[in-house]
This record gives sequence, structure tokens and C-alpha cells, in this order.
Amino acid sequence: MSPWHASSARLPNTPSPRAIEDYPEIVQIVKTPTQRQNFSGKWHVDSTYLETPPDYTFLTARETPPLGGDTVFSNAEAVFHSLSEGLQALLENQEVEFASDVHATQRGQQLTNFSGSDADTYRAVHPAVMRHPRGGKRALYINEEHALAFKGMTREESQPLIRYLTERIAQSEFTFRLTWEKDMVALWDNRLVHHHAVNDYHGALRVMDRITVNDRGLEA
Repeated sequence: MSPWHASSARLPNTPSPRAIEDYPEIVQIVKTPTQRQNFSGKWHVDSTYLETPPDYTFLTARETPPLGGDTVFSNAEAVFHSLSEGLQALLENQEVEFASDVHATQRGQQLTNFSGSDADTYRAVHPAVMRHPRGGKRALYINEEHALAFKGMTREESQPLIRYLTERIAQSEFTFRLTWEKDMVALWDNRLVHHHAVNDYHGALRVMDRITVNDRGLEA
């Protein structure tokens, strides 16, 4: 059996773009010229509200705006090691509750092919620091989009640290900005990388095809 398995369409009510008909592993992210908000505009790691989030994401540009619509990536390993030893130690002993509805009021405005309703909520708990199963690299796993609160703490108590870490993730010394061209494909490891889509192309069409996969069964 292949160690790869597609995870994009496993949950039909997941708050995400719908899968393409006849291709359940591919979801299409569409922002039309009339839409104001975009999908995945906040810093995040894909689907951390699932018990088994995807390890890798493949993203293909099908239609790109004439200007804008970039994706910005951040090196979460470098971000973690930039923190003080005290904060690193604190985070390594924390778990985070992730939820699909942290920003629920915006979901219906983000996509023309939006799937799910406000009643569809997924929650999962994961470590605040991801230790990669192959090589043991440590990376910050908390993200603005889906992190609800630290386990055992309220959201109000958690928010100041989540905001601080998000500001660190966004610093230019850790980031790379990808300018898309039609049919360009990007692949990244969600356990080591955060990303967000830049919403700066109102009036233009942007269409992206996404596949997420897990590499179960590989030795560390």
C-alpha cells in the first residue's frame, strides 16, 4: 500500500472549498472578481482542526490575476528557534485546541463554492510545537486561522500569546513571497511551514487547485 493518501475530500462538510466533480482529491479555491474577502487570508497551517491534519499541500494555479494574489510562506522552524529559551520551553509543554469555526462569521463570504454551514464544526488538539517525525526538527505549530486557545486556558487568556507568535511568523526574515504564474505548482510540508494568501487583487479572478496528502507508514 502506498504511504500516500489523499485527505482533501474525506470530510464532505469540512468548511472548505468543494471537491471537483469526479476528482474527489482535488478542491478548487475560487475568488471571483466581485468577491471582497479571500479564502486562507490569515496565517495558518492547513486543517489543523482535524485529528489528522495533512502533512503536505500541493497547490496549482489555474487562473491568476494580472497583478497580486501571491502566497506568503513562513519558516516555522526558524520562527521557533528565534524565540527565547524560556518561551521555547513553555511552548513545548503546551497543547492547543484548534477549531474550524474560529472565524466563522467570514466563511460564507470567502468562496463561491463554499462547503459547510455554521453548524459544521471540527475541533482537535495538537502540540503547540511540532516535532517532525523525520529528523526531529521542531517548528511552531500555532496558527492565527485555527488556533482557538491553549489547552486548559480561555481564548481571552490565550490571545495575547497567539497574536505575538503570529507577528513573529509574519516577520520578513522568516518569509518567502511566491508570485504565481498560470499552471505553476507549489508543494510544502505543513509541519514546518505556515502560509497565507494575499488579498490584493479585487476585480480579478483567481482559481487554485489544491490536494493535501499524508505520508503515513514512512520511517522517521
